[in-house]
Amino acid sequence: TYHSRAASESPRSAKAHYNLGLVHARAGDLALAAASFESACEIHPGFRAATIDLVKVQTQRGELAQAAATYRDYLDAEPLDIDIIKAVVMLELSVGPHDSTLLSAQKLVELDPADMERRLLLGRVETALSTRLNP
Repeated sequence: TYHSRAASESPRSAKAHYNLGLVHARAGDLALAAASFESACEIHPGFRAATIDLVKVQTQRGELAQAAATYRDYLDAEPLDIDIIKAVVMLELSVGPHDSTLLSAQKLVELDPADMERRLLLGRVETALSTRLNP
């Protein structure tokens, strides 16, 4: 197909790999979709759409810890993407929060202390961590 050829002929094109990932995802081939989205993210670590679509595929495949790691890799390149910080906190809450989850939730509150939703999210993380540490 066109997108396979584009990715093959332009191996350093994040967009070509991303487009190929979309084709594979639409066809239901999650393994190939994940591989293509991963390539796009490796080429351009701040590629938001590729990151989000990779996380969707990883989540569909039940790879929740890997999905959280994918978000964290993206945040290394784009540390102030509030929506992704929230998303990683929510995802890590579902699989078991850890210290980096707490740091991310604290960062959300620091960026906008008046946002009650962020403060409540921080409280959820703190409760989940204390429950995990003191069952």
